[in-house]
Amino acid sequence: MRDQELVEAFEKVERYIEYRYRKSHGTLFLLLGIYFFVLFLFTSFSSQIMEVVDIPVYVISGGLLVLFVVSYIIFVGSGFHLAHKTGLEKMEEEERASFRERERISYLSIVGILGFLFGFLFLASPSIEIPFHVLFCLGMAAGNILIFVSVKKIYGNPHHHEELLWLGVVLLGSGVVALFIPGQISSLFVAFVFLGSYAAASFHIHRDAERMLEESVAREFGTLFSSKSKLSNPVRLGIMILLKRKPRMIFSEIQKVLQLTSGNLNSHLNHLERSGYISMKKGLLSKGPRTIVEITTAGEEELKTYLSRLKVGLSYEEP
Repeated sequence: MRDQELVEAFEKVERYIEYRYRKSHGTLFLLLGIYFFVLFLFTSFSSQIMEVVDIPVYVISGGLLVLFVVSYIIFVGSGFHLAHKTGLEKMEEEERASFRERERISYLSIVGILGFLFGFLFLASPSIEIPFHVLFCLGMAAGNILIFVSVKKIYGNPHHHEELLWLGVVLLGSGVVALFIPGQISSLFVAFVFLGSYAAASFHIHRDAERMLEESVAREFGTLFSSKSKLSNPVRLGIMILLKRKPRMIFSEIQKVLQLTSGNLNSHLNHLERSGYISMKKGLLSKGPRTIVEITTAGEEELKTYLSRLKVGLSYEEP
């Protein structure tokens, strides 16, 4: 399903925002896994690569970083932006201000944690007799665990970043194992650990996002036909569709098309009018006094939302 179609269909559904965030996080984890894997492969075979390609090391590593940033913007940033924008638009002003404050604190804490860890690695690596790739693995383990604890503390429950904790545990154990593996093999081991663990986390997140969407579709699809939905009644839905095609109709026109009794139609029209979806007024036409029925702006919006949700519910296929 297209993102725009989902936005229109689930514009009032909290789970859609969580779904979009989760999908973006999954893609980010996959990009991180690939980036770290390629980076460690490059560092493991840098001397051999330099013999074949006469390019400075900093140029290649910088190029890899630029490629990662561009990939992030293309494949991840747009998803985060869409979910963030949709989420903020749904919030009241006070709730929005509170969320933005927590968001700022979380970003600052993540930057602070990563800045401290990378600074420590840079300063400590020359004086510690541990290979840099092992130190980096242990540092990333600590970083994932600290970010998990920090973000969980800031946002509270429900929380959907448990994969950070498990990544931290896996990287911590792998870093310890890498200490006992000799030389270049150790670096290769760490490279594949990063690729495998982050790819597994990405797969888990994408599956989780699809599960969330499936639950959301099922719940929303059920709501369409429940008593909670004001358009679940087929007669009222038919009236609204008629008025969408022809915004101004007289009572007898609707009665003739839908083949209803006057009392039955009047009951449904009164219900729609109380909901603010239509307006009714008496008018003097060439054939005498008539009841004129018109669809309101609120009615048009409700009908559009209802039909778009119905369309997505019918077209949704389980992954």
